[in-house]
Amino acid sequence: MADDLPRYSIENLQDLRTPLTPDTVEWCPINGYSSCLALGMYQLNEENLKQTSIDSSASSRRIGKLLIYDFHETNKLQEIANIDSAGILDMKWCPSSFNDCPVLATAQSNGEVVLYGLDHQPGEETQKPSVTKLAKCMVCESSLCLSLDWNCRVLESVQRKICVSDARGWVSVLSLEEAGVLKVTDSWRAHTYEAWTAAFDYWSPEVVYSGGDDGCFVVSDLRCLPTPVDYHKNLSSQMGIC
Repeated sequence: MADDLPRYSIENLQDLRTPLTPDTVEWCPINGYSSCLALGMYQLNEENLKQTSIDSSASSRRIGKLLIYDFHETNKLQEIANIDSAGILDMKWCPSSFNDCPVLATAQSNGEVVLYGLDHQPGEETQKPSVTKLAKCMVCESSLCLSLDWNCRVLESVQRKICVSDARGWVSVLSLEEAGVLKVTDSWRAHTYEAWTAAFDYWSPEVVYSGGDDGCFVVSDLRCLPTPVDYHKNLSSQMGIC
């Protein structure tokens, strides 16, 4: 049976040395922009960790950077954006364009979700594609956003929403309005400890799944908040769900 499987070869095209610890990487899924690669970084600021001042905030101890590359036919990545930010723990491209613009959502260590957009199609010889900050929304002040997901991977006609899990154990849902405004529409306590991951049910986007450090897999329905509709405890081990 194994002999009938197609054989593929893997070639290393390029190695990158990044200025901070790389944490998440995503190719853009939008047609015409699939050569764009986003790289998010997260790192503890060791200099600030040495400070004992009570004015040293948690967000200042965690730094990050967003790098976006265009992958050329020469099999090389060309940097088109280098943006300093809070630590980026997760990011996802919106599966469909917004106002004719690819949109990247980032979950950041200062408790914000920040959206970035590409303003024109890459590959033009006269000008590099540029990246702009489209919107931001504070989700959990004095805590960390840990993961996020878009609701429109299958049903592109739905109102674009983002679910976000955070270090408090909460899950929030954000709505992206046509005017480009990003705001929290729902938020609830889903886990006892850190909520490591959250995702929509793409075929039923009113349903949100989440996993946490409490070892629970939680099913929540936006129509039945604030109480999740189902819990599944990881009884086979003491490990959390990421």
